[in-house]
Amino acid sequence: MWFLNAVPERALPFMVSLRAEFARELAALEAIDAHWRSSDPRYPDKLPDTDLFPQFTLALGLKKLRVKLEWADECIALLEARAESQR
Repeated sequence: MWFLNAVPERALPFMVSLRAEFARELAALEAIDAHWRSSDPRYPDKLPDTDLFPQFTLALGLKKLRVKLEWADECIALLEARAESQR
């Protein structure tokens, strides 16, 4: 990220690609969450200890990827606005 300063014209395509990767990862974790939720009525509040900590890990992954997507959207919007103002 830091080195995009050297090639600013590559920043927007890079961020769009990075956002797409975050979205793919989030979709994968959301599918795991949805499957677990639909197949185990104890999910998430009444899971046994053996599943509780894996669920914590899944929940953290979901939260982190949602924040990363939000950040990528903000970066993309800023890059697009800057490009538009330079036209």
